[in-house]
Amino acid sequence: MIVERATTADAEAIAALEAGFEPLERWSLASWRQEIVAPGRLILAAKRKATGEVLGVAAYHLVDDTADLNRIMVAPTQRRLGLARLMLLGGLEWALQQGAARMMLEVRADNDAALALYRSHGFAPVATRPLYYGGTVDALVLERSLVGVNVHSIGNLVEPDTEASS
Repeated sequence: MIVERATTADAEAIAALEAGFEPLERWSLASWRQEIVAPGRLILAAKRKATGEVLGVAAYHLVDDTADLNRIMVAPTQRRLGLARLMLLGGLEWALQQGAARMMLEVRADNDAALALYRSHGFAPVATRPLYYGGTVDALVLERSLVGVNVHSIGNLVEPDTEASS
């Protein structure tokens, strides 16, 4: 597997991946194309090295000194393999390189796997948005300070070759 910056050629595969998620949370193909080329943004695609198949995506946006993780998705058949972690580390590295002082995100309060991932990388809750997702599930707003963090300690964008096991 490899994690790299998405290109507009990846937009259709990203939109198709997202089609498997709840309709209230989806972005359109046009939105993905715009995000990929917009300044102050990073869209990472986790791909199968041999075929280029998009297995996951993460979208980041920088405003002033705050990086926002807008979404991170992994194909259901590829979960629990570390792809979300690699994309999170890539986004943290990018945010540091851009001079961000913190990263923020929103996550469903009932998404235990995502919460465990974010907490294990230094994110802590700062607010709750009641019934944010479809009027039924709260959103937790999480934040991680990047002040004093060394960019070289965050991680790499490329995972060691694990293609044989995937």
